Amino acid sequence: MEIDVTTPALLFPAISLLLLAFTNRFLALAALIRNLHDRYQARPDELIVAQIGNLRYRVMLIKNMQAFGVLSLLLCVLCMFVLFAGNMLLGKAIFAQPGIDDDLARSFRPGDPGLGECFEPAVEGPRDGCTPEISASYPASPRLPVGFTPPPSASQPA
Repeated sequence: MEIDVTTPALLFPAISLLLLAFTNRFLALAALIRNLHDRYQARPDELIVAQIGNLRYRVMLIKNMQAFGVLSLLLCVLCMFVLFAGNMLLGKAIFAQPGIDDDLARSFRPGDPGLGECFEPAVEGPRDGCTPEISASYPASPRLPVGFTPPPSASQPA
């Protein structure tokens, strides 16, 4: 799947709305903590201290969510810049696009078929079109051990 500059740009409105929601929740929790602190000053109670501790933990989680929101915004900008510069492989890696492993496998040796073209999980050895030298230089599929035979399924007779 190919991505272009507009793909990460679609996340800008979503990220900004998430940051706005996190900020509103943060302000509401801060006001609640201030009210509980005033109530505790007037009449000390251990239940209020426990509630303030719980709310402080929630505020810490919201601050972390805001930090990751800002990080994702910066990564979107970086991804757009890299894609605009023409480096699709790095752009996919920054965007964390599924299928990047196939692109990386094909990029090890220009002109050689990648791991995904010479080996499949259910097939041992090279596929048609893969030379023995290329197939021998790549390890077997890590998903299934050598000699593994899948168990018969319910649709196949045993």
